[in-house]
Amino acid sequence: MIALMLAAALTAQDPVPAECVEAGTTLEINDCFAALTEAERVRMDAYYAVAVSTLREGGEDGGEEAVAELEAGQKAWESYAELACAAVYTRWQAGTIRVVKALQCRRDLTRERTLHLWREYISFEDSTPPSLPEPTGYAARASREP
Repeated sequence: MIALMLAAALTAQDPVPAECVEAGTTLEINDCFAALTEAERVRMDAYYAVAVSTLREGGEDGGEEAVAELEAGQKAWESYAELACAAVYTRWQAGTIRVVKALQCRRDLTRERTLHLWREYISFEDSTPPSLPEPTGYAARASREP
């Protein structure tokens, strides 16, 4: 019953992940979404580490400067994601869906950041193969084309 209510509360844009459909209680649903969000964070951290390594090992001029800027950008992104998703939580604070909505926010922003890291630092404009595969499982993909 709770899973059905959750499904109804979420829009077609935010479908319930298959892994969470069987969750029966609010706590189980929250735990499921938290685990999915954590998995995205772990993936983003791996892509971030490769991005830093790629900049450091590239031997290009400005490599260390680019690393410093990437690190500052990552810290700023973390702050942004925290605040943006806190606002989502507050928007939904009157309902039990608030935790799921905030976790969805964080998962979605993390996926976007991971794709950005891949596109800008891990894949290449020429035929050089990327250091990591393109992140998958995203509803929409950003294009390199303007």
